[in-house]
Amino acid sequence: MPRGMSLHGGNQRANNSPHPLGVVLALVIGAAQRARVREALRGRYDVRFVDKSVELTQLALSAPEALGGIIVEARDADGWSTIETIRQIRRFAIPAPLIAYCRIGAERSGDLQALV
Repeated sequence: MPRGMSLHGGNQRANNSPHPLGVVLALVIGAAQRARVREALRGRYDVRFVDKSVELTQLALSAPEALGGIIVEARDADGWSTIETIRQIRRFAIPAPLIAYCRIGAERSGDLQALV
């Protein structure tokens, strides 16, 4: 996400917003995975994708009251674990549900256990 971008996108939405429930931040890597998330939330949430843990943290802390949820994989685009990011988000008591996004496969089971 470009530097300086906010959750609000710089404009106010009218009551007939196509996203009545707000914004969901998603650290989900891969075009197919992002398409699944986008489709699952279409019409309910405005999904903002990020590639790196630091981006997720910055956006989550910038306007936590605007968040309808946070979806996070076990690793970001650089392959770094997102566990510390999750801890930081919880430490600041951001009032949004935190949802782990896990891919299928035996090689991912350690990541899933770490997220839990």
